[in-house]
Amino acid sequence: MKKIFLFLMISIAFGMSSCTVEKDDPDPPGGGNENPVSGTINTNTTWTSGSTYTIDGTLRIEGATLTIEPGTVIKFTEGSELDVGYSESGSVIIANGTVDSPIRFTSSASSPSAGDWDGIWFYSGTSSETSMKFCIVEYTGGYSQYTGAINLKDCKITFENSSVKQSEFNGLVLDSDASFKSFINNTVEGIGDHLILLYPNAAHTIGAGNALLADGNKGVLIKGGTYDREDETWLAHTAPYVIDGTVNIKSSSGTTLRIEAGAVVSFTESSEMDIAYGSGEYGTLIAMGTEDDRIYFTSAAVSKDKGDWDGLWMYDGSNGCEFEYCTFEYGGGYSVNNGMIEIKGSDVSFNNCVIQQSETFGISLDIESGFNTFTNNTFTDNNNHSILIYSSQANTIGTGNDFISGNKGILVKGNTISQDVTWNKLNCAYFVDGTMKVASTSGATLTIEPGTIIKFTENSELDVAYSSGNYGKIVAIGTEEEPILFTSASPAPSNGDWDGIWFYEGTSPGTEFNHCIISYGGGYSTYSGNITFKDNGNNVSIKNTEISHSQNWGLYLDNGGEPTLENVTFIDNLTGDKNW
Repeated sequence: MKKIFLFLMISIAFGMSSCTVEKDDPDPPGGGNENPVSGTINTNTTWTSGSTYTIDGTLRIEGATLTIEPGTVIKFTEGSELDVGYSESGSVIIANGTVDSPIRFTSSASSPSAGDWDGIWFYSGTSSETSMKFCIVEYTGGYSQYTGAINLKDCKITFENSSVKQSEFNGLVLDSDASFKSFINNTVEGIGDHLILLYPNAAHTIGAGNALLADGNKGVLIKGGTYDREDETWLAHTAPYVIDGTVNIKSSSGTTLRIEAGAVVSFTESSEMDIAYGSGEYGTLIAMGTEDDRIYFTSAAVSKDKGDWDGLWMYDGSNGCEFEYCTFEYGGGYSVNNGMIEIKGSDVSFNNCVIQQSETFGISLDIESGFNTFTNNTFTDNNNHSILIYSSQANTIGTGNDFISGNKGILVKGNTISQDVTWNKLNCAYFVDGTMKVASTSGATLTIEPGTIIKFTENSELDVAYSSGNYGKIVAIGTEEEPILFTSASPAPSNGDWDGIWFYEGTSPGTEFNHCIISYGGGYSTYSGNITFKDNGNNVSIKNTEISHSQNWGLYLDNGGEPTLENVTFIDNLTGDKNW
């Protein structure tokens, strides 16, 4: 009957690594009368201070309380264990030592080593009054690679001011229905595999003041599952969280998970974190680091590489997510079409964050998504564009950001800008892909800051007031020192790479280009140019601007009044500079 529940608790195997930790503990207390025990305790029992009890086989506590006094030593022979509440509810252990007289659970071997005995097991019949304080649990965890020195199934216990060390496999293992009532001021070290293994709803029950001393990347393993608590915090610990699988943050009524400054959240291969996935689900993730204590979302691999983990996904029920002083790295492994951070139908804030080493995009947003705030972020060494965003949301990219990605700036997918917006000057280019429109029935204005660079992919274009009953305008006023550039996205540009800027009948008065360079367009047809006017040109003013390298005309007037031209320079337009 031993450990039937283990195969339901955990379904994957862990790799085993060796770890030796030297620690000067006080000499074991007790050493008086040797008391061999086994079988079942089903009446209230006290083990007295100064005594040593040796468990040979399996000792079970069923429907009774075992009180262990300070200074007691409990030894276990090879393969032995202590089970609590295996079949009877109301099973309790009170093992509360003191700082000067801890209670020791140890091996009976003359030369003890990790895995000598199987561990302590708390089953669903364990009362939440169970308490272990100032205890030492050592040389155990030998049952299997899926288990630990201390194992909890569908119960909660208090574990304080204690140490777990020299476990062959894991330190403490909790199933999906288990948690800590209290877990503070403990030391976990010398563990062959992970220090603690638990599920998302229990991670916040790891309290403060613990010394979690991991071997390499073997920290607190959080198995895939759903976090649906109302509002809890994952504290920063001395070891990383290791996400294994998909952690979902969601509930039908809404849930919030906060991550404390200084925490490290790492991910195994193909793992991810999803917020508000599914119809009618709501969730919020808030990760507020500081300049001195950043929060890391990173790979759990020892040798980290791009694409090690899949990413952080925020869906339409996840409005209000916020990230401050966070570093995201080595993700983006899901597909070439998605980013390390994927935002789908929600508005999110990023400030003072670093997004780096993504296999694909740094951040990818769908057509309905933008940023609440987005300032002072840094992008570096991402394989694709730093950000993928739609043109209607590109104005939500704020100021102070540093895009260090070579020729990979902001990929702007074409759709309609239907309100008054401003595109901020960035230290990289906007790459427009597709047809970007500026239009609405009440009028829309795209204002472009001096020094902005807008590049267009093949066959892409910018349309103003396209379709009857729509109105729009562009205000692109650069300076002599900081002209605005509309050009080709090709690394080696040539005439006609993109289709040009098109003004239709609803183009509003006040449309202006001043100190701009518009080049390498005019690729649509012989009846077009870098700028094409269809039914309305007289509301457009072009000043101090270069019109160059068009495949066809520099300026093409299809119908309507002529634009105002002042100090316009024409260069290398293959059909002609203007057709009037």
